[in-house]
Amino acid sequence: QPQFFVTRVGPDTDTFRSGRKKAGPSLSYWCFFPGLCLQSLTEKGVGSFLLASGTLSPMDSFAHELALDFPVRLENPHVIQSNQVWGGIVTCG
Repeated sequence: QPQFFVTRVGPDTDTFRSGRKKAGPSLSYWCFFPGLCLQSLTEKGVGSFLLASGTLSPMDSFAHELALDFPVRLENPHVIQSNQVWGGIVTCG
């Protein structure tokens, strides 16, 4: 059986909210299979999901990861032309 969750107990190192480390332990519960969350929503009667992003392609693998069938999909080609993209390495400021 696949392992979809990881539980971690350890020191709290979350500095995002307070800007400083907090004293005391932290319990983390991470889900590595987003399909479980969406399955729960569909069981509660949610009939539509609107997913919008520039990085959801290819949609087939994304739908598989979410464990959902998307009968209606809109996938558009890239809007940036290849001559508008530059790739390089800046070695000094």
